[in-house]
Amino acid sequence: MNVGKAIRWKHIFRDDGKAVIVAMDHSMRGKVLGLEDYLATVKKVAAGGADAILIGYGNLLALADDLPRNLGWIVSIPYPPRPEFVKEAAKAGADALKFTHFGGLRDPNLNFLQPIAAACEEHGIVFMPEVVPQDENRNLLSDQVVSAARLGQEAGGDFIKTAYSGSVESFKEVVATCPIPIVILGGAKMDSDRDLLQVVKDSIDAGGAGTCMGRNMFQHEDPTAVVAALVKIVHEGASVDEAYKLIS
Repeated sequence: MNVGKAIRWKHIFRDDGKAVIVAMDHSMRGKVLGLEDYLATVKKVAAGGADAILIGYGNLLALADDLPRNLGWIVSIPYPPRPEFVKEAAKAGADALKFTHFGGLRDPNLNFLQPIAAACEEHGIVFMPEVVPQDENRNLLSDQVVSAARLGQEAGGDFIKTAYSGSVESFKEVVATCPIPIVILGGAKMDSDRDLLQVVKDSIDAGGAGTCMGRNMFQHEDPTAVVAALVKIVHEGASVDEAYKLIS
């Protein structure tokens, strides 16, 4: 890892090698519940102890003067991705870039990964591929998560965002097969805080490196508290019951 990447890496991951990242790039799709006052929500998740956020390029430029200083910035690459965008994001102060693929693992869109990884290496910026295997009906192919993580790593990713595979044992295999850190996504808003915390706890017990969740954080009635609960599990090794007390 070059010097630029090493410095930026520390803006995302703590010394324990783990991170609680809040995905807040959903507003690139238009109006989203929980992100109407974007800056206010950023401040709430920062107060909970989030390590970094996922942010759209436009929001980073527009809000740079007001964003909390204690957060890492991971910028989503607009589609279609251009390797030239990496330089623009680095100039804007981004710590990392994310390229997202939901679908089959033979999709031609995955060919974008290596050129982006090479550009990130050139400009000293961390690269996080988000590779989530799905069928044609957008259902998660949990048995392919292990291949998805390895594919992102082989293409030049520095750490991977993907789905939790459903069990501690299966996720242990995902982690064992991928030699770089893996953070899990949250997906649709869960009905139960305890279920959310259990998924996070299980992923950490299996060797995961943390979380990169969005709607389960910023659409929560208390974003600060739910982020703090995740921090308690990811960084302090707390039980689900201990973390749940911060929410309930």
